[in-house]
Amino acid sequence: MVAKLSLCVEMLVMLKFNEATECCMTKGAQGTTAVKSTLPNDDDLSVSREQVLVLPNFGMIDFSSQERTRPNNPMDLNYCQSHQSYYTCLSRSADVDGTIIVQDFDPGMIIGGASGHLRQEFRKLEILNEITKLHYERSLPDHINGNRCNVLIRQFQEWKGNDYVPPGVHATIRWDKHDLFELLNAVTDSPWNILKPEINKPKVKKHKSDTIGFVALRGFVPVPSFTPSQKKCKTQDEDVKKTNRRQKMEVSMCLT
Repeated sequence: MVAKLSLCVEMLVMLKFNEATECCMTKGAQGTTAVKSTLPNDDDLSVSREQVLVLPNFGMIDFSSQERTRPNNPMDLNYCQSHQSYYTCLSRSADVDGTIIVQDFDPGMIIGGASGHLRQEFRKLEILNEITKLHYERSLPDHINGNRCNVLIRQFQEWKGNDYVPPGVHATIRWDKHDLFELLNAVTDSPWNILKPEINKPKVKKHKSDTIGFVALRGFVPVPSFTPSQKKCKTQDEDVKKTNRRQKMEVSMCLT
């Protein structure tokens, strides 16, 4: 049975696959169904086409809604698992008038205070912002030249001290001598080793195990498996034995 999706005119739909990336017809792209087009001279032209695979666009999760702006944005915040999810859903609205919250939600998710891990990430961003500013102003010392985030921040902390707070940092993530921004651990690059092919090394024929990925119970005796060629030879031998046995029976019957 062929599945059928009934559509109506002006119904919101969403593409299921990348149909034509050069035309921005990619997976998740939104649109409406139509059966005819209106030309600039107000003439109506019926369109006959093959229908691409679409889904009814009745809703989407917070992750799929990223980078989309909705004039009317109904949302259900009750099932959001984090404040990032709240932000993603609310930021899809084009304006306040088009923001529609369909039921109650837990405000503690967005007013309960940031976690220590999140504050640490924001503090790192403030340090990196200060480094970028000083580099632009040509005020950054030459020895602060790390090629990775943690290395760069550690070099800056060793220069300024881990109690230095850049100007303009928000009060909720500021640090001081009583709540220091701990010196980040030193990170060293892993050594690289380019492997060269061993030309003279003899090739070892690998045999596929009969019990790959299988843990046998105590007292269990595995049944040996046969390759297709072994199975074929075994089958042929059995056929020959059956034929010989049949011939012997026929001979013995004739003798009697």
